[in-house]
Amino acid sequence: MNPPNVPDPAGENNPYLAAFESAEGQGYPMAGAPPAQAVTPAPGHAPGQASGHAPGHASGHGAPATMSGGAHDVAAPAPGTPGGFLVQRSERLTPSEVRSASFSRAGLGRRGLDEDHVRHFLDRVENEISQLGNEKAALAEEVQGLRQRLSSGGSRGGMPPEEAHFQAVRILSQAQQTADLYVADAERYTRELAHEARLHREAILSDARGRAELMMEEAHQRAAAVAEEAARRASVVPSTVVQASPVPSGASPVPEGDRQAMEREIAYLRTYSDVYRTHLRSYLEALLKNVDEWENSERSALPVPTQPPAR
Repeated sequence: MNPPNVPDPAGENNPYLAAFESAEGQGYPMAGAPPAQAVTPAPGHAPGQASGHAPGHASGHGAPATMSGGAHDVAAPAPGTPGGFLVQRSERLTPSEVRSASFSRAGLGRRGLDEDHVRHFLDRVENEISQLGNEKAALAEEVQGLRQRLSSGGSRGGMPPEEAHFQAVRILSQAQQTADLYVADAERYTRELAHEARLHREAILSDARGRAELMMEEAHQRAAAVAEEAARRASVVPSTVVQASPVPSGASPVPEGDRQAMEREIAYLRTYSDVYRTHLRSYLEALLKNVDEWENSERSALPVPTQPPAR
């Protein structure tokens, strides 16, 4: 399914196919056809009209052939096709696929989207944009070749120079519009994906802060409870118990067994606090590292704007 204003590569209103048909009928071979399309001379055309020296072009011996020209495959001409050409479409990334793309969630122990799935889709977007740029450059080269042919061999008849010039400009303009539409769709989807990644990052950070605060509050409450219990035990100990060390005046004596128990409890709490802080620090460092990786992947996913070819 093609988006609005994007010509269907196999439709009757395709400007590329119309240009190939017009040039073939007037005796002008296509110089440097785009990598995304290739043509085979239809029955009734003179041998050699579709000849070329670039890989993936027709050989020009008049015999139907099946070739691969990049993203499209060309088979033998069939009756009823426009201009005697049969263009077969293979899998190409379309704007509708970009808009409706969905990603699987990450595995257990991780949050957000599947990183490999997202990177694979971004690779497809990058390849599609690169291929559109190649097609655009090939069309510019084709127009330049037509101009040179018109300036050097216009006396042999055929299409008037003014009409050929306007047709070449029209083909290049339509190709530019089509490429701009695809690039704009890819850039818009990339921005949406980056915005969604930022929202996921903020949600993960907020959840981590909440968990850390709850764990710290729990540790404080437990330490306060242990200290209160120790104070309560010290206040109810009989004053007749003999202490191993001198007791300050005004202080309640504490039995040796209870003192050792409290010291063990305090040592346990200190160890627990150290271990908890270590685990919490490791968790936060891993979370920050994950956030940095998200930011780097967002920056690398943004397409680099390309300069239009010189006319």
